[in-house]
Amino acid sequence: MKKRSLVITKSTKDMRLQASPNEILYSYNFKQGTLCSEGVINFNNAKLLNDLALVEKQDYTDFIYSKNRIIP
Repeated sequence: MKKRSLVITKSTKDMRLQASPNEILYSYNFKQGTLCSEGVINFNNAKLLNDLALVEKQDYTDFIYSKNRIIP
């Protein structure tokens, strides 16, 4: 399984970022620029971002729950 990373920026210019072969980069930019690299999926689209959230919802909640467990 490939490692997944989310990159959030406020860049006004396009940027390049090299992903490793075993990594998928997702990006979201609050300004005008984009992350322009092979293997990057840009989520500056509400439907794409929502679709990813629905797919990853259970894994994310399991991860957060595991970090919030109280150990007696």
